[in-house]
Amino acid sequence: MTYVESFGRIWRACACAAEIAERVIAHKPEGVEAIYDRYEYLEEKREALAQWEAEIIRIAVEEDVSQFLHIPSELSDEQLAGR
Repeated sequence: MTYVESFGRIWRACACAAEIAERVIAHKPEGVEAIYDRYEYLEEKREALAQWEAEIIRIAVEEDVSQFLHIPSELSDEQLAGR
């Protein structure tokens, strides 16, 4: 399994809707959906990526490796929780 395939599995396991996860990892819909569903899901993808960011930051802080992520020090715990 490649890194990209692993990333896809992780996204599919996230709490966001499956169709949003698929679009975040740049999978295009097929069949009739590909023809008629022209909506870009930008806000939904933005929210999913913000949740992903918050989860990565949470894990990094928990594992004491957050200094490698260059998290702005002015971000409070409340701001990170809301991301």
